[in-house]
Amino acid sequence: MNVIPLDDRILVRPSDAVLGYGQRNATVGATGEEPMRGVVIAAGLGTLDGEGRTIPLAVQAGDTILFGRHLGSEVTFAGMQYWMMKADDIVKIEARAIIVALYAPRSSRRARHSA
Repeated sequence: MNVIPLDDRILVRPSDAVLGYGQRNATVGATGEEPMRGVVIAAGLGTLDGEGRTIPLAVQAGDTILFGRHLGSEVTFAGMQYWMMKADDIVKIEARAIIVALYAPRSSRRARHSA
C-alpha cells in the first residue's frame, strides 16, 4: 500500500482482538467508552515547531495502539477498512514494532570479495 499520511497523521488498521483481562477498565475521554486496538500501517513525518523544524512522531508503522472509537476518519483502501487520525488521538502504545537491520560483518564481506 502506497499511502503516506501528511504531517502528524497516522493510518491505522483496526484489530478485532478484544482487550485483555485488566485492560477493560481503560476509558477514553468523558464518554467512558472502551478504546479500540489497532496497528499503525503508515505514519506521517511529524509536526513543525515554531522554527520550521520537524518534530517526529512517537509512533511508527507496525506499532500496536489504543485509540478512541469516535476519533479520526474511517477510510477504505483496496476493500479494507482503516482509520486516518492525528497522532494526538492515540491513548496508548501497547507494543512497539521491532526493526532489525541485517548486515554482514566486515570480516565476512572481505572474505567473500577476496575469494
